[in-house]
Amino acid sequence: MHYAKNARFNCDKQCLPGTRIALLGELMDWINSPDGEDTPCVLFFSAAAGFGKSAIAHTIAQYFHNLGRLGSSYCFDQADQTNRSIKYLFSTISLDLSDLDPGWKSTLCAVVTGDRSLCTTQAMKEQFDNFIVKPAAALTTVGPIVIVIDALDESGSYIERKPLLDMLIERAVELPKNFRILITTRPEIDVTEALHLVHQHPYIKHKHVDAAEMKNQLSELDLSLYIKSKLSNISGLERRWPNGEWCSLLVEHSEGLFQWAAVTCHYIMDPYGGKLPYERLESSLGTGHGLDNLYCGVLNQAFQKYDSKVMNRYKSVMGRILTAKEPLPLSTLSNIHINNPVWMDEIKAIIGPLGCLLSGINRNDIAIKPLHSSFHDYLTCHTRSGEFFISIDDAEKEFAIASLHILRTELHFNMCQLPTSYKANDDPEINLPQRVKDKVSSQLIYACCFFAAHLFWVTTSSEVLENIHYFLHNQFLYWLEVLSVTSKVNIAHGILFSLLNWKKVQLLC
Repeated sequence: MHYAKNARFNCDKQCLPGTRIALLGELMDWINSPDGEDTPCVLFFSAAAGFGKSAIAHTIAQYFHNLGRLGSSYCFDQADQTNRSIKYLFSTISLDLSDLDPGWKSTLCAVVTGDRSLCTTQAMKEQFDNFIVKPAAALTTVGPIVIVIDALDESGSYIERKPLLDMLIERAVELPKNFRILITTRPEIDVTEALHLVHQHPYIKHKHVDAAEMKNQLSELDLSLYIKSKLSNISGLERRWPNGEWCSLLVEHSEGLFQWAAVTCHYIMDPYGGKLPYERLESSLGTGHGLDNLYCGVLNQAFQKYDSKVMNRYKSVMGRILTAKEPLPLSTLSNIHINNPVWMDEIKAIIGPLGCLLSGINRNDIAIKPLHSSFHDYLTCHTRSGEFFISIDDAEKEFAIASLHILRTELHFNMCQLPTSYKANDDPEINLPQRVKDKVSSQLIYACCFFAAHLFWVTTSSEVLENIHYFLHNQFLYWLEVLSVTSKVNIAHGILFSLLNWKKVQLLC
């Protein structure tokens, strides 16, 4: 069965102790309420970007994990939809529950044993029936079992989410009475429409925090505690704004947005760029209210938007970061290029000033991605980001051409230089994991897995067609070899199907 990679809650993303007391208390009261017809087993919690929904979800997950009551946690991430795919949700939850409950485990084992196609099915209804409903009949655990699904809005497109919403809403009645499923999401159109009639479903509850309530829900005390925990040791702030006035100014300017406070604190703490902390605080207060104004202010100070060379470099680097099918570290990203020996330096020049907006910029082996999905949304909406707009179409095309170049230049016969082909991959004599590490680059593994996904955005050209022709006629077996030695050969069929669909679309055009 598929198990999602890195989808579990992160204890570092919890609410600061002493904050969100009322809201967390309300959620815990619901979780601990007696089982019965009047107790919903699914709660949708929606609020706008920046409210801190994920921090609440991670806090609940960590708390009930410590109590031995967490059935599963699944945190969607817009920047990593490959590893945290919506297709793996029910299988991952079911496998987690099998670790918690022996009855669930034995029944799930009986359901999937001898049926390999069922184990890997991507049909949402079939997964729900076999991975959730059938094992639920044998559940032995008494008391609340908590399942946290964070950032449903980042799980994919409206079309991809619809089957999941249908299962969660229409069939909640089939879940065990002691299940408590907390789902956080932005109020996207499809989610809002699906929840419009939840009053007709007694097993579903919807809690929404609108813009007017955000200041009340995220109290000034909560924001003050957070800001002081981040900035109280920075010299200069208290001298310029004594008696904690610097903190009060930031709290007031945040307008109840936790994400605004988080980005601003990271920005003020940034030691690079020549500005002192109090100057960065003044800049933050001068950007205007809201996340868009904050993002605009940070980008304007980081880059000279009227310098075409700088802006072309910015668009190329940020385009790669936003369109990578899984977040890539600097060590890999810097090698995905076509004859650009200074590409590493160009990436560093762009990501260096963006420590308050991107994670992983200070180490070669940590994935680089937006710290918050609202930054991705801002950059990919032209009416909001203006000169800093990132065209996904253009970025995908760049990535596709670079990926095809990597395939052409790095694929070859006997990728791992094996002494014989008569040994199994797991034979200890050949030490395949070490050979893969030494002989197969991370950028080649990425290109082998995702070149077709990027190619979807590219129109036919002589260069692209020639590269694909060369790949299919000269390197196809070497590509299969890379997928085999990296235990990814099961995705080959899907990649070839995508390639075939792309070709059909090009012929129709």
